[in-house]
Amino acid sequence: MERRWSPRREFPNPVSIDCEGLGSITCRSHDISMEGMFVESEQLPPETNTPVRARFTLESNGRKQDYSIQGRVAYRTRNGAGITFREIDVNLCRQLHNVLYPEDKPAA
Repeated sequence: MERRWSPRREFPNPVSIDCEGLGSITCRSHDISMEGMFVESEQLPPETNTPVRARFTLESNGRKQDYSIQGRVAYRTRNGAGITFREIDVNLCRQLHNVLYPEDKPAA
């Protein structure tokens, strides 16, 4: 049984993963949640708990914002890895909320 604190949404966007020893890896995200994202790539580190930095862009209310966030490899599959976020700032938290819960936006 999966245990998640928040829903996941499809998020097919480019992501750059920085990892010590491997440099920067260009990936494609599959989905995103308040806690992390799944990225598709065969080049990611195979070990869980490997520290990484994820760089990606979120769009909300017609505005694009670039983010760079510390994380770690939570699990690895044959075609990618689950990345758990760390150090989520307030702005990123708000943007993720807007992406994950678009129905909560106030009426214009």
